[in-house]
Amino acid sequence: MFSVSPAGRRTAGRATLLSTLAVATLVVAACSSADTAEPEQDGGGDFATVTIDSALGQAVITEKPERIVTLGQGSAETAIALGTVPVGVEEYSWGADDTGYLPWVHDAVTELGAELPQQFTGGTELNIEAVAALEPDLILAPWSGVTQDQFDKLSAFAPVV
Repeated sequence: MFSVSPAGRRTAGRATLLSTLAVATLVVAACSSADTAEPEQDGGGDFATVTIDSALGQAVITEKPERIVTLGQGSAETAIALGTVPVGVEEYSWGADDTGYLPWVHDAVTELGAELPQQFTGGTELNIEAVAALEPDLILAPWSGVTQDQFDKLSAFAPVV
């Protein structure tokens, strides 16, 4: 029988977390920064198409995202740290303050003078209709646990990374 020690699981978990956050960081950075190089551009704008393959499918981002929804641990924080406040985030009742937001997310958005993101039910009970109503042009979902069915439904109206 094959077994992995707790230290091995921690190392594998850290590697997965770091790689997921790196991809999310690259996507948000690519989507939110002006590139000084001459990328292959779409529609004469300053955004180059980004294609990201994942275990659940492919995300093709053809325009600079303006309305980002985040799912999963750390994705809202990553987007905010890179200067993009999401239009929607999933609820975290286990760590939320009296406003219903994670304290550090609330503080960061308030410091930026931006509007707090809309909240919706996430996890296994993901409210896909609430996400669709936010009209996102990108959904960041690292560490979200989205299923193939959820990914397919979300991908019908926005690229999912």
